[in-house]
Amino acid sequence: MYTVSIDGLPLHIIELDQTPVVPYTVSSFLINAAQRVSFYVNLNEFDQNFVPPDVPPTKSIYIRFKADTDMYPVDISSYIAPYATPYLPYPVFLNPLYLAILSLDSSNSLPTYPVNQATSGSSNPRSADQSDVNILRARPFNQANYVVPNATHTLNVVITFRRDSNNITRGYLNNVTYGSDTNSVSSKSASKECIISGKTTPLLHQMAANPKALTILAPVTKSINSLPVLQSDGNGHYLVPYQAVVDILLNNTDEGEHPFHLHGHSFWIISTSENPQAEQLYRGAYIQRDVVSVPGSGWAKIRFLANNPGAWLFHCHIEWHMDAGLILAFLVGPNELVAQGYTTTSTQTRLCQSS
Repeated sequence: MYTVSIDGLPLHIIELDQTPVVPYTVSSFLINAAQRVSFYVNLNEFDQNFVPPDVPPTKSIYIRFKADTDMYPVDISSYIAPYATPYLPYPVFLNPLYLAILSLDSSNSLPTYPVNQATSGSSNPRSADQSDVNILRARPFNQANYVVPNATHTLNVVITFRRDSNNITRGYLNNVTYGSDTNSVSSKSASKECIISGKTTPLLHQMAANPKALTILAPVTKSINSLPVLQSDGNGHYLVPYQAVVDILLNNTDEGEHPFHLHGHSFWIISTSENPQAEQLYRGAYIQRDVVSVPGSGWAKIRFLANNPGAWLFHCHIEWHMDAGLILAFLVGPNELVAQGYTTTSTQTRLCQSS
């Protein structure tokens, strides 16, 4: 995760993950893996008091990308490179501050002030917005035509990391780690530690060839006042009725943040443990994104409309977390997939059977 800021300038956010928003002004914002933020700056708004009086006026300023040090595999504040004693407090390749330069004229000169000068965001009251990691306070631009449907189904997902019997750290979603062999649905029982499927046929092919044989129960209503809960085969595959509106509550037992992404759909971010009041404050106008940052030791609630039949992965967007197993698959509307004309060609069938 990175904190983005530009020295002496407010940032006017206008788009989040392809959702246009009413211009929303901050001094800095946080961005996680695979998230996208569009903003503009007005050079006429540059705070001339940002440059210390004892240095010449600057014709350029720094754009700052400050990495969260938790993203590094070592403690960079005390790390010593194995090949030499570094001449900086930390090795250059582990410097968490990345810089670019914005020229205020055509001179392309370097800023006149020191790079380690405190940024305007550190003293600006708007820096409190940094706690709003997913920028939920931003409002959709076209609210007149912005419709958020009510949930019809629900699913709780618990995120955990732990070592397996081989002392390998694996990620688990609802106690299932999604391995490379789990791209098919099997009627065989599978180990929850490392799933080995009984078939090599990809999910989408199975859905098209025989959607009634996926061996996953329909959503179950557990009480009169509760929404139906999505069911799985125990291997990380969840059956989602076509056009269902699903609320997913992601409970993160890990101390690190996890950016979760859903293929084939966007979703509305309802609330998070850092902004729990958002569900009531922004009801009917939740921000729609395709990546949600789940706070460390916290939670996030999202909602999506299952209007795109197919087999869609839902996963953490940190690559080694995916490799570790933080993935599940939503099987959306198998019968609708066939009804819409999806077929597998003979070439695809041979490829599936070749392994």
